[in-house]
Amino acid sequence: MKVEDFEKAIDALQLMLDEPIVIDEMVLGKGGQVKVVYGHIFSLWVKWDTFGRCLVARKEEKLPLEPIDGYRTIELEQWEHYEFYDLKIE
Repeated sequence: MKVEDFEKAIDALQLMLDEPIVIDEMVLGKGGQVKVVYGHIFSLWVKWDTFGRCLVARKEEKLPLEPIDGYRTIELEQWEHYEFYDLKIE
């Protein structure tokens, strides 16, 4: 997905939430396409893939608050798909 498509989808999702979405890291591929985005919402770490699917992991006290480096600090099995935060890409 393009960065501008991601930004529009995040803005639309933010309108549905009471808590702010904080983007911690965006990994871009060739041509500026979004590969993966890491962030957090209240008590959850969130990760979106290139298709807008969202995976979440509960924040644990042992994890650093900033900067998040999700692929190194959160074990793969701790991530689970959470459809409510999936992005609607147009």
